[in-house]
Amino acid sequence: MGEQRNLTEENVTELKSKLDQMAKTNPDLEYRFFRQGAEKGQFERLESDIMEIKESVEDITRLIQTIFDGHILLNGKFTKIIV
Repeated sequence: MGEQRNLTEENVTELKSKLDQMAKTNPDLEYRFFRQGAEKGQFERLESDIMEIKESVEDITRLIQTIFDGHILLNGKFTKIIV
C-alpha cells in the first residue's frame, strides 16, 4: 500500500501507465486515484495574509519617508532609500 500526493497531470499519466504495465503481470494489483481538493478556505486565508503583509510594508515605508525623510541607518551610515 502506498500513497503519492501533489501529482501533476504528467506525473499521473506516467504513473498510471506504469501501474497498467505492472497489472498485466500481477493480476492482484489494485490502484485508485483520488482528487485532492485544497483545504477549505486555504486560498482565501493566503490572499488575506498577503494583503496584510503588503499593508505592513506600505506602512513601514510611509513611516520611514515621513520620519526620516527616506533615510535609514545602514552599515553605520544614513542612506536614502528610493521606493
